[in-house]
Amino acid sequence: MTNAILDHPDWDSKEFTRIRAWNNVSSPDGGFVNSTRGFPGSRHLNAYGCTEIGGVACFTRPDDPPETWATTSGRPFDGIEIEIRDIETGQPVGDGERGSIWSRGYNLFEGYYKDEEKNAEPFR
Repeated sequence: MTNAILDHPDWDSKEFTRIRAWNNVSSPDGGFVNSTRGFPGSRHLNAYGCTEIGGVACFTRPDDPPETWATTSGRPFDGIEIEIRDIETGQPVGDGERGSIWSRGYNLFEGYYKDEEKNAEPFR
């Protein structure tokens, strides 16, 4: 969505010169390296989260270089662990490999509201 807004013919970055930082929660695709063209003088903060881990769990930091916020979703907050693991084996995978997102920390949801049957199923 951000790229669509920035690429719109009516977009005028001069209208947004007071913005110092902005964020979106998305899959980093490398395209955001050039997105500061839409908000001159600003820093982009990228993040990752989902409902089951309490919303946002990872964030880039304002002092991270553009290469970091363009290619990652940042680092987990203190007290939260996130790993990418093989879907079949559950073993950690290397950088750039596909897998399942595993999280551990204080932020995990406690269960489904009034759905004991669903809560009895294992989380994996």
